[in-house]
Amino acid sequence: MTEQEIELLDYLRVIWKRKALIIWGTFLVAAASLAVSVSMPNVYEVSRTVKIGQLLDTLEQGKGLEQGKGKEIESRETVIDRLKDHRMLGEAVKELQLELGPKEVGDLISIDGRVNPHIRYKVQSADRQMATRIADWLAESVIKAHKPIFDRWFQVAKEYEADLVARINSLEAENRKMKGILERTAEGQSIDTAVVVVLHANLADRERNLTDLRKELNRARFARVGYSNTAVVATDGRLRQPVRTRVGVNVALGGTLGLMVSIFLAFFLEYVEKAKGKESGVRSEESEVRKQE
Repeated sequence: MTEQEIELLDYLRVIWKRKALIIWGTFLVAAASLAVSVSMPNVYEVSRTVKIGQLLDTLEQGKGLEQGKGKEIESRETVIDRLKDHRMLGEAVKELQLELGPKEVGDLISIDGRVNPHIRYKVQSADRQMATRIADWLAESVIKAHKPIFDRWFQVAKEYEADLVARINSLEAENRKMKGILERTAEGQSIDTAVVVVLHANLADRERNLTDLRKELNRARFARVGYSNTAVVATDGRLRQPVRTRVGVNVALGGTLGLMVSIFLAFFLEYVEKAKGKESGVRSEESEVRKQE
C-alpha cells in the first residue's frame, strides 16, 4: 500500500471512530437552522426595473442632428446615488409617513450592481404594503426629477421641427417663384441664354437644399418618436410568498456546516487523544527508567 492510501485509511478510521459525534453534530446544527428559520419573521420583496430616459445628443437649430446618437438624461451612477441619498430617503419618510429613519429605509433597499442600460432595485420588508409603497415612490421620484429635463428637450425638438418646416415652406415658395420666372422667360420672344442657365442652376441648388431639409425633417420626427422619458419597464412584487421562508435551503446549509464542523472536531479530538497518549507513554518510560536505577 502506498503512503497516500495509508493516510486515507487513517482518515476513514477517524471518521468511523467518531461517527456518533459527526452524526449528532450535523443533526444538532441542522435542527438549530430549522428552529431559526421557522422563528424568523416573513420578509417580502418588491423590485422595480427603471429605464433611464434617452435624449438626442445633438438637437439644436442650425446644428442638425445625428440619428441614433443619444445620451441618457442622467448617468446610471448618478441615478443610483440618487436612490441611496439620505435626503431623498428623508422625503420618502415624510411623504409616506413611515415610522423609520432615512438610514433604516436605505437598509431595506438593495440595487443590482450589474452594468446594464437599466437599473433594478429591490425593497425587502416584513410589511408587504410598505415595501410596495417605497418601491413605487423611488421610481416616481426619479421619473419626476427627469421629466422637466425631458420636457425641455422635447420642446427644443418641436421648435427644431417647426424651424425646418418654416424653412421648407419658404424655400418651396421661392422655388415656385423662380419656376414662374423661367416659364415667363421661355415664353418671351428674346431669350437670354445666360440668364436661363443661371436660373436653372440656382433652381437646381435650391431643389437639392429642399430635399436635404425634407430628409432632415423626417429624421427629426422619427428620432423624436424613438426617445422617451425615464419609465418603469418591469415590476416584480412577491406579495404572496415571502422570500425568507426557504426552510429546506437553510436546513441543508446548516447541515452542511454542521457536518464540516463535526468532522473538524473529530480530527481535533483524535489529535488531542494521540498527543495525550504520546505524553503518557513518555512518562511511563521515564518511570521505568527510574525504577531500574
